[in-house]
Amino acid sequence: MTDKETFNNLKSSWLRDLSAIAPESMLKFVVGNKSDLLEELEESKDRSECVTDKMLREFAIAKKAESMKVSARKN
Repeated sequence: MTDKETFNNLKSSWLRDLSAIAPESMLKFVVGNKSDLLEELEESKDRSECVTDKMLREFAIAKKAESMKVSARKN
């Protein structure tokens, strides 16, 4: 959630690679990690470098996947 470049890599290559080896019927999940850091970055970092909830949801919907945000720090 804190690195738009990683999200762009997901969009450009990861899903294409997955589609080449997995069956069409496979369940797909897009998981946004480090969601806890978004609050901390409010004041200290340009939020334009982060992935928004809307971006995550729209990408998942477009790819017929489920989406969720997680935080390893907060379990």
